[in-house]
Amino acid sequence: MPNAAIAIATTGTSAAKMVDLKSISSARPHYPIPLYTEQRDGHRYLGSDQVINQVASRRRLLIGAVAVAAVVLIGIFGLTKLDLAPEHHLDGQGPLGSFGDTNSAVSMGFDPALGGPTWSAGLELCFARGDQPAVLDGKVGPAKIVGSGFQYLGAFVRRFPIGGGNPIGGIAGFPPPAPWASSLRAVTGFVVDNRCQNPVVDKSIPYTELVLGFSRTSDPSGGGWLGVDVGYNAGFRHHVVSLNYNFLICGPAAPQQFCAAPSTPTPSS
Repeated sequence: MPNAAIAIATTGTSAAKMVDLKSISSARPHYPIPLYTEQRDGHRYLGSDQVINQVASRRRLLIGAVAVAAVVLIGIFGLTKLDLAPEHHLDGQGPLGSFGDTNSAVSMGFDPALGGPTWSAGLELCFARGDQPAVLDGKVGPAKIVGSGFQYLGAFVRRFPIGGGNPIGGIAGFPPPAPWASSLRAVTGFVVDNRCQNPVVDKSIPYTELVLGFSRTSDPSGGGWLGVDVGYNAGFRHHVVSLNYNFLICGPAAPQQFCAAPSTPTPSS
């Protein structure tokens, strides 16, 4: 035991005396203090065993408190270390993603002259970074809006095996009809924990698809969303990811590169 000293009140005097704990433990029979506790004259008299035990008990309590504080700090630091993404981030820069990078994009233009009046548009959701799965908070919206001749109808989410499922992509009707209808789930609270794969290398990992609904309106100008924002929580942090998907009802207000009519092959002569 390292050299240490405490102050106690000895019998017959109120003066404090410095007592070497090492001498208590090594030469106890020769030290003139009692081996019991007694209350007398407003003073408490501690025996050598009790002095040692009291100091050891306080030391254990202090070590325990320091250990608990360290665990809490490590936990907070660990969560922060796992999730350093900004609250609003791009694909591949936070826990929730789709392609897993910022360089890929998908655009769909729905021609009201050829179908509708409603459409379903699907986009992949996957777990891109970190160790805390993404829990969708139900907030889905546009990164940017163009035009006013469209209406957003809502969203569902579905999950299926890559090898045995069928992504919706873009189809007429919302909610989507069979065989997709039976797999639709509410967005709020849905947990996305399947890792992003681009390209797919492991078909045992399921596919999560966010399904959005759009319709045309009486306004023939069209329009829609340029980019999709999806809100979610990962651990104790909230995020919004902006995904590179463009969904448009074709018309003068929609970017024409997404709505250009397919070219007709020239008949061979």
